[in-house]
Amino acid sequence: MSEPDCFSERMLNPFHGMASVIAFGNADAVSRDGVNWSLYILRENDREAREDGTIAEIETPDYLYGTWSQKRGLKRGPVRDEVESAELEPIGQRLLAAVREYGSQLPFPARDHYELWLLDEAGAPLALLDSACSDDAIEPEMCVNWRSGQRAAVGFSCRGETAPAERIATLINSAAGRKPLAQWFWRQGGHGQGIANMGLPSGWGERILPAAAFPPLLLRSEWPEAADQALVSAYLEWLAPYLLELPALTTAGRSELEQAAVKQAPVVAARHRLYPETIDRQRITAALVEAQLRGQVAEQRVPGAEEYPFYQLFSSGD
Repeated sequence: MSEPDCFSERMLNPFHGMASVIAFGNADAVSRDGVNWSLYILRENDREAREDGTIAEIETPDYLYGTWSQKRGLKRGPVRDEVESAELEPIGQRLLAAVREYGSQLPFPARDHYELWLLDEAGAPLALLDSACSDDAIEPEMCVNWRSGQRAAVGFSCRGETAPAERIATLINSAAGRKPLAQWFWRQGGHGQGIANMGLPSGWGERILPAAAFPPLLLRSEWPEAADQALVSAYLEWLAPYLLELPALTTAGRSELEQAAVKQAPVVAARHRLYPETIDRQRITAALVEAQLRGQVAEQRVPGAEEYPFYQLFSSGD
């Protein structure tokens, strides 16, 4: 069997970790946590002749072959058609074999080098909204609203704030101005090459911004008002177990995140296999032991993730 394509990309708006993908040809397997995998067979759209002689493409949903984990094994997806199922079975078995062989080699290299950034009123990157692995995967309709996420609505707290998740979303989106703009950049090596988009001011289209212009934690972390600074700092600290999955952190930045992350030992236990590097292995190990002794493992499903099912996010196999 030829080697599959193994890569990762960010789950965004807001960031809630790296998704791992094992793909070949017309099939891919996707995991949000590196443990549980959803196996999809990508189907070509049907074509139908119209009365006027033109051809219409009818979108055909991808086929969920099943879900798999080392502990639970394979659970087959619903069979829609016995004949079709028999035709797809060899593809599904090949995909399953690839997951069994390569699923333990995490984390995979990140490939989503195309990034959609919400801009502040001066045109500087403010918060990452979306990413893509190729230019043809860029959605023409851009979201220009940053969300703090449903998980934050129920789990994030900040001293002095009664609704911190709502407040931080208001803070970020207000910084984008009354007519918010977002821009795609191609980034590899730190700097960002702007991609021309409709609606951008003159000179912003294909500009090149230095690496320092892009917030390393995907959200502007420095704010002039003390209350705003405390709110954003608390949010990033709360998000630390997920931010540790980012591949391009500095040693100092990763160390600070580790110190914050171990306060949520169950989440670290659920996500640590996706960390590309560990600065203080003893600290992380202690968090894993703590989670095991307490019998706690953070719920693998991210609340709100059903809004972005993987058959939509990764149906193209990019």
